Amino acid sequence: MKSEPFLLPAREEEDESQFRVIYNWMCKYKIITFLFNSDSRIWSVGTSLSLLLPERLIYDPMEFVRHYVGTCFYWVHQRVPHYMIVLDPVEMEFSITRLPYVTGDMLIGLAVVDAAEVNRLGIIGLGYESNLHLYSKQIGGSTEEWRHDKDHTLPEDYKHCHIIGASEGCLVLENYSVEIAQYFIMDPKTFLIERFCKGKQQYAAEHALPYARFPPSLSAPSI
Repeated sequence: MKSEPFLLPAREEEDESQFRVIYNWMCKYKIITFLFNSDSRIWSVGTSLSLLLPERLIYDPMEFVRHYVGTCFYWVHQRVPHYMIVLDPVEMEFSITRLPYVTGDMLIGLAVVDAAEVNRLGIIGLGYESNLHLYSKQIGGSTEEWRHDKDHTLPEDYKHCHIIGASEGCLVLENYSVEIAQYFIMDPKTFLIERFCKGKQQYAAEHALPYARFPPSLSAPSI
């Protein structure tokens, strides 16, 4: 079972004091979403999704990784490379999207990103041979419209990296082959990689993730 709270992006008509929070509860066969509104200060059931598929979608809910692209949330699971869960927070509806099939390479990581073209959704898969596979589809298009855009092999120095997330169109990679964990950011449009930070290796086992751009209340004092 997995539960996670996260903020909904602010709507244009909302002022700075208003906010909404989603609380997701996942088990092997169902997802239930609760919604909190700062105006009413009340939790309500937003939506739910029963997972009745030929192959069970959620092997281990703790391994789901959430992404936000465009106006929707996406959950991918590296051991379930054929589907992803989509939440439209405007309509408050779940759906399941079939992912493209990557020929000849077993995936060990997935991430949802903005594609290079406008109004296209991108999905990147990382294979065992350190190959990155980029696919894209029209946002709102059918699940059969995935297009294979390009492949890329990670340089030798990054062969032990794996995907731990994505932010603002970039992949976040972790190198777990050394005692000091190293984190990198990669632009999926150009495949350029730069080091973001480093930390103690045991942090990874505790599900700690690097964080940037602290809100003003958490930033260091300045004059």
